[in-house]
Amino acid sequence: MTSHKTYIGSKSIYHICDARAAAEMIITGSYRSDKIGYDGGMNFCGVLGPVGNTCPKGRGARLHCKWEGFISVPLPYEAHHYSTPNVLYDFNGSGNHHQNNDPRWFLPYDSTIVITSLECEPERLEEYYLEQSGRVRSWIYRLASPQKRLDYLKSFHEYLNEQCKGGGKKLKIEKGSPTFSNGGEFFGRRLVGRNL
Repeated sequence: MTSHKTYIGSKSIYHICDARAAAEMIITGSYRSDKIGYDGGMNFCGVLGPVGNTCPKGRGARLHCKWEGFISVPLPYEAHHYSTPNVLYDFNGSGNHHQNNDPRWFLPYDSTIVITSLECEPERLEEYYLEQSGRVRSWIYRLASPQKRLDYLKSFHEYLNEQCKGGGKKLKIEKGSPTFSNGGEFFGRRLVGRNL
């Protein structure tokens, strides 16, 4: 671990990913990745938004999160070895303090943040909805009118956002292979995760 100056603060930040990944994070309360070093954790967009060097692979959803705790002072470009859990690192996420072609907020493994909402078009949840629905529910969905199908997806989107109400949904940032659930209680199941 490298020493760094921090302060206690509160920050609203967001993570861009595909809708399937966002749904899984809300359902399981876990973000898992096998990246190491400078990327050993979870990235969040800074004030400049997604920029050239940090364009997320998955798109279509924004997980809005709230951080309360230690925040680093803006770190210079050459700062790479910052991995203290539960410190939100400012790699130029708060603005143009230092030259940095990878501006972002960053939380290392073994950190916990709170998800406050999911922003996405409900249609982006269709693939995940069908994957988790089972044969009968999937069949009913496919035979429904376009408006009814949209209503089903809106219902699922609302369910995900309900999980983030109140104090928010805690999200644990962990090292390891991603895990995937069986969709949990929205699909009438006890939550079970599996490694893939």
